[in-house]
Amino acid sequence: MSDNLKAIVLMLASVFAVSVVSLFAKFIGNNLNMPELVLLRFAVPGLMLTVLLIGQKRLEFPIKYWPTHIVRAITNVLSQYCFLICIVYDDNILDAILLYSTSPIFIVLLYWLIDRKPVNPIIWFSVIISFLGVIIVLHPNEDLFDGYMAIGLASGFFNACSQLTFHHTTNKQQLSSSEASLAMYFYSTAIAILFLPLAFILHTNHSVLTYPASLIALFFIGLGMASLFNQLARGIALQLVDKVASISPLLYFVIIFAGIWDWLVFSIEPSSSTTLGSSLIIFGGILLFFNKPAGLRLQ
Repeated sequence: MSDNLKAIVLMLASVFAVSVVSLFAKFIGNNLNMPELVLLRFAVPGLMLTVLLIGQKRLEFPIKYWPTHIVRAITNVLSQYCFLICIVYDDNILDAILLYSTSPIFIVLLYWLIDRKPVNPIIWFSVIISFLGVIIVLHPNEDLFDGYMAIGLASGFFNACSQLTFHHTTNKQQLSSSEASLAMYFYSTAIAILFLPLAFILHTNHSVLTYPASLIALFFIGLGMASLFNQLARGIALQLVDKVASISPLLYFVIIFAGIWDWLVFSIEPSSSTTLGSSLIIFGGILLFFNKPAGLRLQ
């Protein structure tokens, strides 16, 4: 099997794992307060990775450039808060995945604001197309910024901030896939712990045990394994190709997988507005991957 084919298989497996994480989070969401869910979202796969690296005698904690890691962790935690709120409280998985997938659009906009260099007109066209898709997904006949859909859109923005910070970090230091994942999980877990008091300050009656504790634990093990596999498989896939843009558009397959889960598990079919909006978001996103500013890595 060629390296390119291996990269394609690994990237598709990676985005499938992302959809599995979302599915498990949907199941678990009603059983925990959101701060607890976000904390375990990072802590469980982080613990698994630590054990794996200890077993391989490759555990090396990245403390260099720790301020940058902390900034990335803060934006990562905020992104997951918004994403998981949308997953848990909205009716389906697909809408949350769609809005989370807008991060490449925000990455380009933020990169342009910071760099202030001329931007290819095709990039602006792709941004406009994608945002038209976002507006359609947010239901134009309703209050645009009302409800959990707007929170889901914020997850894309914060994920863009996290990815830009990651881009800044990897330009300074060479991190392997496992080292980068360990740094992300550790620092994000630490930041999520700081958010934990919100579980008591903002406590609601939403948290109700709808599954046995043993089943919830199995869900978390599955979530942790899928999350860890996503990080490692994606990192290896990106290392196997010369041009990241050649496989990055495969990330949008997560939208297809999310729609399949909604249909198989929750018997929810995508609406016409969601189908049209997602098509525009995917089209604009793929244009961005192939016409991104020089030196910017989208993933």
